[in-house]
Amino acid sequence: MKRCLLDSLRQSRAGQRLGENDAWQVAVAECMDADLVGHDRAFAALGARYDDHRRP
Repeated sequence: MKRCLLDSLRQSRAGQRLGENDAWQVAVAECMDADLVGHDRAFAALGARYDDHRRP
């Protein structure tokens, strides 16, 4: 429950909100203590937990 509240707080403070699908991907990755890999600026707010595979 605490994690859901933190995710909700992150969404409300974000300049660019995540879509429903993106929010699910973040929630699942956090539950698995995993990083997200992709190429989408929306996930940049995750900081070190996000790896942009196209970044040099």
